[in-house]
Amino acid sequence: MAQAGSKHLTVREAALADALSIAALAGQLTYPSTPEEVERRLRALPQDGSHVVFVAEDGAGRWQMNAFFSVFG
Repeated sequence: MAQAGSKHLTVREAALADALSIAALAGQLTYPSTPEEVERRLRALPQDGSHVVFVAEDGAGRWQMNAFFSVFG
């Protein structure tokens, strides 16, 4: 768990249930995507750990970090 000021953030691997929020964020970043497209992309990630998408949220389940990362090995 990371600490930013007085707020605690949890960074975790993205789940399929995050597709709606990731799609909204992608749109804000001028990369429009539907939740269905995001879900398809998450499902297509290799399961060998070479690629991963992370999300960060506070204890109430709200996203606090306006970014997601894909790590390419």
